[in-house]
Amino acid sequence: MTRSPFLPEEAHLAPEDFRALRELVNGYCGLDLLPDQRASVERRLRERLAILGIEEFGEYVRLLRGDPLGKGELEEAIDCLTTNETYFFREAYQLRAFRDEIIPMLARQAASRKRLTVWSAGCSTGEEVYSIATTLLESPDLHGFELLVYGSDISKRCLAHARRATYGLSAFRATTPEQKRRWFVERPDGWLVADRVRQICHFGQLNLLEAERAPAVGRVDAIFCRNVLIYLDARSRKRVIDLFHERLYPGGVLLLGHSESLINVSTAFELLHLREDLAYRRPVSGFGFASPRPMRAAKAVDEAGALRDSSSEQASSQRDSQSALRDSQSGLRDSQSALRDSGTLRDSRTRLLERLARAEEKSDRAEATRLRTPEPFPTPPKEPGSRPPGATGRDGGNKGGE
Repeated sequence: MTRSPFLPEEAHLAPEDFRALRELVNGYCGLDLLPDQRASVERRLRERLAILGIEEFGEYVRLLRGDPLGKGELEEAIDCLTTNETYFFREAYQLRAFRDEIIPMLARQAASRKRLTVWSAGCSTGEEVYSIATTLLESPDLHGFELLVYGSDISKRCLAHARRATYGLSAFRATTPEQKRRWFVERPDGWLVADRVRQICHFGQLNLLEAERAPAVGRVDAIFCRNVLIYLDARSRKRVIDLFHERLYPGGVLLLGHSESLINVSTAFELLHLREDLAYRRPVSGFGFASPRPMRAAKAVDEAGALRDSSSEQASSQRDSQSALRDSQSGLRDSQSALRDSGTLRDSRTRLLERLARAEEKSDRAEATRLRTPEPFPTPPKEPGSRPPGATGRDGGNKGGE
């Protein structure tokens, strides 16, 4: 298409066009554009107008609404509007908690399967996926396991970057020299992720609101979804969390960003109070004993965690909140203990759990067969000289996206 001779700076996003754009974007992926972001949206989308040869935003909105190419262009617009800031080994305290406390627990739960699967939802350009993969490969608890890490994103551009697996210096701001030597290979165009790491990583495009496509990921033991929920509206957050709950094995763990929590979103998860972090766990029973009381206490802890370096008054508030959380958890344990003391309920629940375990195992075998060639997560062609995948992985793929 021939570009229009106009200058992109001449196009202005009128309030009514901004409202229409907000509705289109929100309806498609749940992204919540705030009224005070109109100038930022205008600036970010001017390039799309120039590329398409469109002179005004009203025409651009009409294209998104009615043109046969509208959905593809809407994805381009969302790509321009989303934040993709990431780097290797980001939020190291959470990765330490995952390594030291969560992986041993998940390994015990998955011992009969000898396979452990992690999903990075909203993986951007892939640094988080590869960081998780190296953490799994380092774990002695996972010796002999088949390891899989799935990365999904809505952005095709980000996923293409993730599949290339080559990064510049800005991606290594939190990487130690030893980690860089161990997991990366220097090349003229940057640093390439080592072959043994890439072999267990798969990438595919996924809009988290399109729940019908999520089964291609299969059932997973852990989900990382960091700094994604904060950009969604309340309705979309709940839909995404419900999806995560459905995809996790019983006992599986959900890890969010340091400023995110499930307060007022879901009580279907148990709260895991780790040494350096908080996480959420799908109850093994499938019933969800996580009551609103410990969730409310957790909110203060979440917020305090996001403000670690604030004033001493805030630190005192955090200690009070943690104390309230411990009290709530103690009450919850007492309630659960009373339930366990009921012989009738215990016998009935045991029988139900046995049926659930058999169904999980049967479903797991069917999904394992399907996952050999998951459609949204195609296996990339093997590079010349690459070794065949071993017991710990297969050739792999991409952040919610392509």
